[in-house]
Amino acid sequence: SPLSGGYAGAKRMQWFLGGYAQRVSNTRALDLRFVTLVPRQLVVGTEIGEAASMAYAAEGGISQEKYMERFGAPLLPEAVAGVIVQVARGELGAGGGALAVTGRGAEPLG
Repeated sequence: SPLSGGYAGAKRMQWFLGGYAQRVSNTRALDLRFVTLVPRQLVVGTEIGEAASMAYAAEGGISQEKYMERFGAPLLPEAVAGVIVQVARGELGAGGGALAVTGRGAEPLG
């Protein structure tokens, strides 16, 4: 979207870099795990989430609340932190890769 500038491209590049780093780790038997977290929706209560949701809502001629309802379950900062802890504990992303993070949790990306 033109409203987000290069944000979507930057997320994809982080995903690529994590994959590249994981391949190097695997090839060199470094026993390092790289997991990229990719938010699939705006994070509620953050400066970026608020600014982006207001801009997208204004462009669509709807309220910010209506725009955010499109995501279903809200993605809160605490939920993102919880996914990070699960990754650190090895409960998620055991083989590296990328995880999509939403208000409903995290799931592996292909």
